[in-house]
Amino acid sequence: MSVKKVGNGLPPYKIEDGVTQSMLSSFIDCRQRSKFSLEHWQRETGKDALLFGSMFHELIEKYYLGGTSELTDEMIRQWTQLMDNAGIERQRIEIMMSWAKSLLPEYCKKWKKDDDKKKWVELEGVFDVVHETGLMPFRLRGRCDGMYSIGKKNGKNWLFETKTAGRIDENTLNLKLAFDFQNLFYILAKSTELDVPIAGVLYNVIRKPQLKQKKNEELRDFILRVQADIAERPDFYFARFEISYPKKVQDRFRKELDAKLFEFNKWIENGMLTTYRNESACCKGWNCGFLDACASNSMAGYTQNCVHFQELLD
Repeated sequence: MSVKKVGNGLPPYKIEDGVTQSMLSSFIDCRQRSKFSLEHWQRETGKDALLFGSMFHELIEKYYLGGTSELTDEMIRQWTQLMDNAGIERQRIEIMMSWAKSLLPEYCKKWKKDDDKKKWVELEGVFDVVHETGLMPFRLRGRCDGMYSIGKKNGKNWLFETKTAGRIDENTLNLKLAFDFQNLFYILAKSTELDVPIAGVLYNVIRKPQLKQKKNEELRDFILRVQADIAERPDFYFARFEISYPKKVQDRFRKELDAKLFEFNKWIENGMLTTYRNESACCKGWNCGFLDACASNSMAGYTQNCVHFQELLD
C-alpha cells in the first residue's frame, strides 16, 4: 500500500507519532492553523523573534551547566550564521546580538543568589511518555526548559520555563498562568515520566528591548543606549512568577486534556475533514502566523520544512 506524502515529501502526520502541547493548542485555537502546522508550513520571513528566543534559551542552558555568563565569539559566529541563513538582515542581526551581550550578564547577576539555591534535575529535557486515558493511550512529547528541586533530600520539584517577550501584562499574567495549558501539560508529562509529584512552575521572563532607533541616530549609538537601559533597569527586563498547581487543578486538567485528545484524534482519523478557520483566533495578543495565507488564499511567502517535530530537535 502506498503512503500519500505531503508537499515536502514527508508522510502525513499520524496520531501514533505523538502529540505536543503546541500541536494541541493550535488545534483548539483554529483547525486551519493546525492543518497548516501539521503540513509543516512556515513563514519565509519574521523568524527573528523565534531565533532570538532559541538563542537565549541556549545561552541560559550553557550558563547553568557551568558555562560563561558572557556571549562568546564562537556563540556569536554560530548564531550570526543561523540568522543569516534564515534571511534576517545584517543590521537586525547586529542589534539582536547586542541585546544578548547585554541581557545575559545582567540576567546572571540578577538571579545568581536565587539560582544558587536550586538543585537542577535536568535542563532542556526532551520527554516522550505514554498517557493512559482509560479508553486509549496517547503519546505525549515535548521539551522542558528545566526542572529543579528546592529543599533537602525530599524537596519540592518545580519546572522552569523561560519566555522571551517584548511586552507582558503583569496585571493579568498570574491569572492566565493559573490554568496555563503548556505548564500543566508539561507537569503531567514530567510527573508521569519521572514518577514524582511536581509542585508548580517558575515562569522566567526576559523582556526584549523595545527602544527604537532615533532618526539620524548611528547604529553604534543606538546599541549603546539599549545596553545602558538594560544595565539601569534589570527589574524591568527580568521577572519571575512562581505558580503552584494544587492536585485538584492538575486532576481537572487531566480530564480536560483527555477530552481534547479524543477530539484531536477523531479529527486526524477523519482526514481533517472538519477543517475551518476560526476568525476570532486570527488576531489576539499577536497576529496568527498564517494570517496572510488565509487572507490571500495563497501560500506565497511560506515554505514547508522537512522535519517532524522541529521544536524537539537540538
